[in-house]
Amino acid sequence: MTSLNLNFATISGQEMPYLGITPLMFSIILFILFIASYPLYSLYLHPLRVYPGPKLSAITRLPYWIACLKGDQVRWLARLHRQYGPVVRFGPDDLSYADGQAWRDICLVPKGKKENGKDVMFHAPAANGVPNIVCQNSIAHHARLRRALSPAFSEKALKAQEPLLQKYANLVIARSREMYELDMSQLMNFATFDIMADFAFGESLHMVESGQYSEWVAKVFNTIRVSEAHSSRKLALTSLT
Repeated sequence: MTSLNLNFATISGQEMPYLGITPLMFSIILFILFIASYPLYSLYLHPLRVYPGPKLSAITRLPYWIACLKGDQVRWLARLHRQYGPVVRFGPDDLSYADGQAWRDICLVPKGKKENGKDVMFHAPAANGVPNIVCQNSIAHHARLRRALSPAFSEKALKAQEPLLQKYANLVIARSREMYELDMSQLMNFATFDIMADFAFGESLHMVESGQYSEWVAKVFNTIRVSEAHSSRKLALTSLT
């Protein structure tokens, strides 16, 4: 007959067998169990398990973070939509929609229903601490900002702005005919900022004519890239905590 010797420790006044597992070892065991079970949960038990998408993306946002750091997230998502359809699960808790109805269902406010608030993890706070219309999470304050800006987008206002828009459309066409190699993305950026500057300051930045970014617009794009990388790292840390 083989005997088994156990050491005993007193826990809450009662003697319990002590197996020599330290708190550190116990934490490591729990972590290993979590790592082993989380993929199964994400793939087969998660509420978003019914939506199509890459298996790896259902487990981790790593593929999306890599695409963001490369500045390729738009093309990456477009490829996923071509492969999986109008709704794609691109992260454990993330869905991407390429359907016009989704815009109406998510962003518009049907009569009698509550407006969806802005997710602060996606719409980062303004750098100066003053919420703008993009990141304003208060429904009341957002409505106030929207009322101030909406007249500029009325049908009457857009018709009044048509000559200015037509001027830049003609500039873009003329410039594209002069270029040996045409980068439409860059040309559209030039035209967009020239138009915004003309509306806001009454003078163009002349980027369409010069064929290069102005100094401050180049800084804007660099800031966007840095902010995107920072948001990706922040989401990664949030997912791990």
